[in-house]
Amino acid sequence: MSSWVRPVAWVWLLLGASAACRGALAQTRFGLGYVANSPHMLAGGNGYILLPSASGIGVYVDAKFDTGSPTRQSNYLSDVNAQQVENQFGDQYFDSDDSWRSVNVALMKQLKSSLTVYAGAGRARKSKYNEYLDATATRGTFGHYWVEDEAGSTTQLNVLAGVFFRMSRFLNAQFGVETAPAGLTVGLSLALPRQ
Repeated sequence: MSSWVRPVAWVWLLLGASAACRGALAQTRFGLGYVANSPHMLAGGNGYILLPSASGIGVYVDAKFDTGSPTRQSNYLSDVNAQQVENQFGDQYFDSDDSWRSVNVALMKQLKSSLTVYAGAGRARKSKYNEYLDATATRGTFGHYWVEDEAGSTTQLNVLAGVFFRMSRFLNAQFGVETAPAGLTVGLSLALPRQ
């Protein structure tokens, strides 16, 4: 008797889970929100759409960027780059900093009404900036200035995966991981229509 109980129990659980998924997504759902890749890109936005006609599968997109780029500083020089500084000026290297921005696309799957998973990839751009010291103090602020190091800037593949947890009828929390730059994805989004 126990030989058929276990398979029947599994079928019952699978059918129940499948029915729960269908019931949870009776209409098309979409969301918009805030997302960040901590600790590198703390500003960003995301959007998604989940389709009942595709069994709860949908598409997720996001864009994130770094708010602390040296280009926002008053002593950033946009008309020269690091190679020119080293070859023409001979100023002393002082420091460096990286600034990131990324755009990503992922597939989503709603597993149950309170849990949706996603996985995808995108393009991440790392811009490298060097700070130099001009001994004559004619460039920058008190001789300190930033320029872009084009040779150190790269474009990389970013792979990401994570989950959305429903916190209320209209609010989702997002948690995940990313590879470029390596970090944790965190976010909040408004889901419409409300469940």
